[in-house]
Amino acid sequence: MAFVLSPYSLTTQAQQQFGNQIDTPCTFITLAELHKLSWWQLWRRLRSMKQQPLYLIVNSENSRPILSILKILACFTGCSQAIVIDPTLQQQTYTKLALLAAIPQLGFTSFISLMSALRSHLELRLLQRKPRLKINTHDNDAIVYLNANLWYGVNTGGSVGHIAGVINALAKQNDHIHYAALYQPVMFDPNINIITINPLQHFSIPNELNYYRCNYNFVTQLQSHIAAIKPKFIYQRMSIANFSGVLLSRRFKIPLVLEYNGPEVWVAKHWGKGLRFANTASLAETICLRHAHLIVTISNALRDDLIAKGIEPKRIVCYPNCVDPQIFNPQRFDQDAISDLRQQYQLSRSAKVLTFIGTFGKWHGVDVLAKVIRELIDKHRTWLDQHEVRFMLVGDGINMALVKQILNQAGDDNYVICTGLVAQDQAPLYLAAADILMSPHIVNPDGSRFFGSPTKLFEYMAMGKAIIASDLEQIGEVLKNSLRVEQLPQTLPDNNSELAVLTEPGNTRQLLSAIKFVIENPQWQTTLGQNARNEVLAKYTWDKHVAAILHAFN
Repeated sequence: MAFVLSPYSLTTQAQQQFGNQIDTPCTFITLAELHKLSWWQLWRRLRSMKQQPLYLIVNSENSRPILSILKILACFTGCSQAIVIDPTLQQQTYTKLALLAAIPQLGFTSFISLMSALRSHLELRLLQRKPRLKINTHDNDAIVYLNANLWYGVNTGGSVGHIAGVINALAKQNDHIHYAALYQPVMFDPNINIITINPLQHFSIPNELNYYRCNYNFVTQLQSHIAAIKPKFIYQRMSIANFSGVLLSRRFKIPLVLEYNGPEVWVAKHWGKGLRFANTASLAETICLRHAHLIVTISNALRDDLIAKGIEPKRIVCYPNCVDPQIFNPQRFDQDAISDLRQQYQLSRSAKVLTFIGTFGKWHGVDVLAKVIRELIDKHRTWLDQHEVRFMLVGDGINMALVKQILNQAGDDNYVICTGLVAQDQAPLYLAAADILMSPHIVNPDGSRFFGSPTKLFEYMAMGKAIIASDLEQIGEVLKNSLRVEQLPQTLPDNNSELAVLTEPGNTRQLLSAIKFVIENPQWQTTLGQNARNEVLAKYTWDKHVAAILHAFN
């Protein structure tokens, strides 16, 4: 048995490839998992790693800055040495003494990052007193898309699909799209011009200090590009504590279009561990909203929140997340491809597969789904066997441990498959191999409005599969013409336009009833799927999303 430390979860395929390479069973551990532990729990977890050797995986060039953190953690394990695996699968062995050299480097980098945070706070205070620039667009049609997220090694999930969808749709409208980010794009049109931002050489602690240093890293490296391109506007996807778009917009007198997917500081507090420098991060968020010439948001809940914060409605364009119907198209996959995937997980052609796909976030409600699966296994096993029902949970994330805890009993493997992460371009095939798709989202823990616009919902709809979803804010709005659990029909009417089966968020009884209804009424599976695909093609494609943005800007 070998322990493997990595910055983020590896895809199942990457784990298999690595296990085959070293020919040893592996226990994979991520920084995200360790970050959730208390200091005492972290110490005990690290000291429990005594098997030799310990592997530190840098799964992409962009995740290399995190290597120093992995090395320091390795110093406190029970292993006497560590082997670093770089993106080319080259190996380098370090002794404990050699690993200790990362500590002074971390101290120096953390000091520099702290100074960046202080500089940011002072600069944000100055920007707070300045009005938004009134500027005209350049004649140039070029657009620079700025993605300043610190996503070292992350290449799956709804956010990744969102970025690809928006920028590919922009590329259809414009031949001069430039994309600036720290990581290599996934599923992009090859004609898009890529501006690669060199990452920070080393990370610092606490982790959030890296956001402030990254902010100035973007500004420094993008200045020459912006000066040469003179784009019509800068489009920035807002991220924690990053106001580089504001600085570049003001420096070069170029309009700023800000993509606002939610309150980042709130998300960190309620769905993460919170921020130590929350006031500065919150100020950065306020400054971005204040100085943006157009704000793009994805739900009415967020639009209302922006207006409550004093943002003029004329500066807001609101359009839900969408889908690329060519990528998420059930016709892309023949029966052989679907059968091959099912066989990979020992699923027969006749099995009824209910699939959830996502990053297992706290808002996804996958733990609610796990409780329903647990109840079905414990109390309705005969029914599961009679209808050959199987559940496939695709992805990984913060709530995976809770899901496994709920499902962790003998015999569950016959009914539940946890695939782990899959590559972004494989997601459509996994959905095509399903019969029913699950979207059990839950309300926000503090009672505030659910502001999300789940990309998975539109991907589900595009795949032409029956959907069981929570009747929650935008999910319920998009699927308003749907069946409700309280009033499920006895027969299928000749003319119907229902899109899904909706349940009360977090209501396990209703979710169980919805599952039984859709399984026992296969004619509804076909009808709901066809209606949902027709609806998404008519209203929710990335082309329509981008058209709304360009119309509002013009």
